[in-house]
Amino acid sequence: MTRAGGGASPRESSRLGSAHAGASGGSARDRCSEEGRRASRKREFTKTQEQLLRLIAAETAVSGGLTCTKRELAERLGRNVQTINRLVADLRDRGYIEVEMRFDGRGGQLPSRYRTTPRRPSR
Repeated sequence: MTRAGGGASPRESSRLGSAHAGASGGSARDRCSEEGRRASRKREFTKTQEQLLRLIAAETAVSGGLTCTKRELAERLGRNVQTINRLVADLRDRGYIEVEMRFDGRGGQLPSRYRTTPRRPSR
């Protein structure tokens, strides 16, 4: 219903305004604060990747690298072996660690050696 002056009644404006805000996803202020929260939560590493990287870095500093199986890493960090496999692959692909596959004289696989790599500063 419109008023004689051509505008909507206060009750109608309120109802139209809230319906309009719902359809557009809320106010601009709400959208900005939500985007800000998402951006602040983005991390370079997951918590488990940070733990894994710290463990490998500590052993690299002491003895030149960490020699163990992925199962041993999973047990130490309280995670699944498949999770460790995925995280190691990601860190290796991004250049944070090196993985040296090791084999005995007959070709049997030994525990791998994990080392941190020196990172060049990004420009």
